[in-house]
Amino acid sequence: MYTYGLILIADDEYNAKSLASKYAARYGEFNVSSCINYSSESKLFEDTVSELVSMYKGLYEASENLIKKFEGKVPEDDYIFNQLKDNLKRYENGKYAYPEEWKLVYHDGNEFEHIDDYKYFEEIKNNNNPDNIYLLIIDIP
Repeated sequence: MYTYGLILIADDEYNAKSLASKYAARYGEFNVSSCINYSSESKLFEDTVSELVSMYKGLYEASENLIKKFEGKVPEDDYIFNQLKDNLKRYENGKYAYPEEWKLVYHDGNEFEHIDDYKYFEEIKNNNNPDNIYLLIIDIP
């Protein structure tokens, strides 16, 4: 099972769950397991966002560390070694494999955007009414 956080803007919790279901259904089976409103639970919301953002950094650092560890010790054309390098490029471009690499996304009503840096969340928070910002936890079988 995989889990990711989905931030979206909605009028109320019912609308947030409805939108989350609509957006998550784009990729198949899912379950909305939690819904947190920023105004109601700002500390929990911020702590959760921070934790999920750090997971993106963990993906990057793990690939980076493995590259450093094996650089010069495996042939340059080694498939796994080159896959690690490709992963770094993908991460730098904000492209993450669904569902195993998805940690936290924002849906603007049209597209998903990965929140792999806390500053992206700050922008969302500063440009929207806190009463309308929701974080939903999406589970994927």
